Amino acid sequence: MSLLKALINDAVINKYITKNVFDEIQLSKELNKTAVKSEYEVNPFTDAEKNIIIDTAEGQVKNLIQFNFWTGLRTSEIIALKWEDVNFDDEIILIKRAKVEGEIKTTKTKAGIRKILLLPKALEALINQRQFTGNDEFIFNNPNTNKPWHSSNKLADAWKKVIDKTAVDYRNPYQMRHTYASTLLSNGENIFWLATQLGHENTEMIFKHYGKWIPQDAKNGYKFVGKY
Repeated sequence: MSLLKALINDAVINKYITKNVFDEIQLSKELNKTAVKSEYEVNPFTDAEKNIIIDTAEGQVKNLIQFNFWTGLRTSEIIALKWEDVNFDDEIILIKRAKVEGEIKTTKTKAGIRKILLLPKALEALINQRQFTGNDEFIFNNPNTNKPWHSSNKLADAWKKVIDKTAVDYRNPYQMRHTYASTLLSNGENIFWLATQLGHENTEMIFKHYGKWIPQDAKNGYKFVGKY
């Protein structure tokens, strides 16, 4: 293939043909790589952007977004949460299932089954959500159907509608998880503890995705260092 490309390139130089089609193929590949990378790169929201998004959202969607920003759960985990998973006295919530295309599944790994400590804003979102679904099984409903969210894709649609009402640059819903992680790391929370909160088996993904947010003097311990 490289020999053929070189021959065609010589033909272009000698003006036998006008362009090398291999250049277009390579450009197309690079553009596709860039598109995939941009979708998954860590690009957390600032505190100001986060507040704008939460303040713009309404009702159940507002509660869900606020909860997501302050727990860092995967959207598939959030839409599978039940009230029975919440311990308001200890301010924790048990994560043990996910919902994918309408089907409830147990989390993929042992590390995925975990207890999340609820920050004040996450707890506030749950308390506010009680008025909507306090008597239901699942915590978060799709306000358009008043039934549990069918999939993360439906939630992504609701998320985009909120972002479109703001001047905040659009990022996919997964950036709420990245925002949670980068915020806590910037405040010096324990890296090993955060890995358990995010459902990772070790700290490899923490260093890979969030290394630049880890302070050099990262604190140890399981009590929150920052004020949220």
